[in-house]
Amino acid sequence: MLSRRSVLRLLSVVVLLGCGGPPGTPIENQTVTAACGMCLFSMKEAKGCMWAVEIEGTPYLVQGALPRDHENHSPDGMCNVKRQVVVDGHLREDRFVATRFDLLPAESVPEKPTFSPEDVHP
Repeated sequence: MLSRRSVLRLLSVVVLLGCGGPPGTPIENQTVTAACGMCLFSMKEAKGCMWAVEIEGTPYLVQGALPRDHENHSPDGMCNVKRQVVVDGHLREDRFVATRFDLLPAESVPEKPTFSPEDVHP
């Protein structure tokens, strides 16, 4: 039979493993470039339209707090234009885990966007 202390220690390990381990490099109040990992950053690991941010020249797929009402294929959407975003969060392995993702207005919108709302990616 396990002691109460052993059970608590085991539960702590299970929680950390279930959450992907402890947080990595913290990022706070940093303005970075964001766009679709597949369409604009050409990330092989992006399976479909997924937000990615570029931090110190390296793109990372994003999980966590993301815009819910963003239309990917609108003229100013993540698949058509790179945007600036203010983020908080941390790098964990090959992902950026966002706790804040404030999308700034697009500086310019292409006259002829590459993708339209009718386009569907694999």
